[in-house]
Amino acid sequence: MNPILTYTIDETDRVISTNSEWDSFAKQSDAADLEYSVHGKSIWSFIGAEKLKNLYFQLFEGVRATQKAVDINFRCDNAQVMKFMNMSIEPEPNNYLKISTCLLREISRKKALAREVFYLGLKNGTPMCSNCNRVYPHETVGWIEVDKALSSKLISEKLNVTFEICESCIEYFDKTINKLKKGD
Repeated sequence: MNPILTYTIDETDRVISTNSEWDSFAKQSDAADLEYSVHGKSIWSFIGAEKLKNLYFQLFEGVRATQKAVDINFRCDNAQVMKFMNMSIEPEPNNYLKISTCLLREISRKKALAREVFYLGLKNGTPMCSNCNRVYPHETVGWIEVDKALSSKLISEKLNVTFEICESCIEYFDKTINKLKKGD
């Protein structure tokens, strides 16, 4: 059974607690510095793409307003493994939110990616979707998996990325947000 990683954010969207599974996951994902440094920080400082921040903001506000939980699928890949995850956002008293994530499945990469693929904060890199981790090498190809782009030599292993969100993930979030607003 895969562990459930849980953290709680307060009414100002600051992380106030994490469970022990979260801490272990951070270490295993080459992000040990996140283990304790997330406490007291705004959740928004950990989401790179502005459009994705806006979509999550709408989800958080919808959960708070309706007092109904919502589930979202996303990716949390590392250089060796593609990780398909699910996130549950649940209302808590005082406008707090409990956010739980679990691994649905993982697929080993045929060839490990160079670490540079995952650098944050770059402004002029190849677009990479912050939700599904596909890249957009150019408009004739569209959004494709990193591994396919590498094997087709559309990108290099030393890829610098700019985190954005692809159209299909925007549609996915919009459907989820609209469903929440309608009370479905």
